[in-house]
Amino acid sequence: MMSFVKKHMKHWILLYSFLLPVVLSATAQDVSIERPDGKVITTSYVDSVALQLMDTAAVTGLELGLVSNGKVAYLNGYGYRNKAMQQLNDTSTCFYAASLAKSLFACLVMQLADEKKLSLDTPLYKYLPKPLPDYDNYKDLV
Repeated sequence: MMSFVKKHMKHWILLYSFLLPVVLSATAQDVSIERPDGKVITTSYVDSVALQLMDTAAVTGLELGLVSNGKVAYLNGYGYRNKAMQQLNDTSTCFYAASLAKSLFACLVMQLADEKKLSLDTPLYKYLPKPLPDYDNYKDLV
């Protein structure tokens, strides 16, 4: 499963960077977004909080996406993609994903646990068809 995520991560990032400008153009107005607790916030409020937090933490560039009721509710880019060269960040900016695969894998595992397709209390080796050392990619780790 992890090799699948690593293998296709570049494709997900490219897809995201392609879809980001398309979706953002449809959400350019100040829109109300329902939070998980039922309260409603506006995109202008989200922008003000994001900019305040970026200033507080000295973050030079940020891409932000909000999901509400299972749908993308808001996407925006803030700050610089390259501050030294004064290049502004926009919705087509691609950021280095670093360890994004780890959180994506964790999200997938939690979804499988919610669907009762696996248990978080069951050791991983019980889900494998053969012992872990028998896998070729595992041998690279030892």
